[in-house]
Amino acid sequence: MDLTDVLGGDANVAAYAYAGIQLSEAGEYLVKIGSNDGVKAWFNGQEIDRQDVARGYRADEDECRVNAKAGKNTLLLKVTQAGGRWNLGVRITRSDGTPVLFEP
Repeated sequence: MDLTDVLGGDANVAAYAYAGIQLSEAGEYLVKIGSNDGVKAWFNGQEIDRQDVARGYRADEDECRVNAKAGKNTLLLKVTQAGGRWNLGVRITRSDGTPVLFEP
């Protein structure tokens, strides 16, 4: 997601992103996060990632192991902006890296 296009290019700001994630099976999953710039992430209320950095976007730069429950899980992210471009990408995979398919 290109946050610069959506929210503008102001420096020294932050935005939040939230998702409800419906999983058919409980177990260990990976939350893979790429951000430009810093990010803080919570899965089901537990902090799973914190990067207080100014960095360019790279997909899957942070990989966080989580224990998910069957049914609804929550993911909340705070993305900070130091200046320049501002991006966020997230995906969920099984613990072996295979994609999780979500039904519409």
